Amino acid sequence: MYCDDGRRKHWPIIQNRLILVCKEALEYFLKLQSEAHRDSWTSLLLLVLTRLLKMPDDRFAVHVSHYYPLLCEIVCFDLKAELRSILRRVFLRIGPVFRITAT
Repeated sequence: MYCDDGRRKHWPIIQNRLILVCKEALEYFLKLQSEAHRDSWTSLLLLVLTRLLKMPDDRFAVHVSHYYPLLCEIVCFDLKAELRSILRRVFLRIGPVFRITAT
């Protein structure tokens, strides 16, 4: 829906809803007390972050600007290697997209 040219006029609505849902998922993950529960949510976060990385720069910038503080908090947890790796890729992409790195 978000990439369907036939629904282009609905993209802003879709984007806002998608941002809300993803923020809720990240916030929920941060509130989980049990490491086992966080582990079970890892697949969902991997999916969300993988799809985020596939977005064009303009959309990536809009989304990640909403998620950035939450992603910074997630880094503080003991994460599986896959999740750490994809978070690294997200943070590495933030630099050039927002022009805050020299590369």
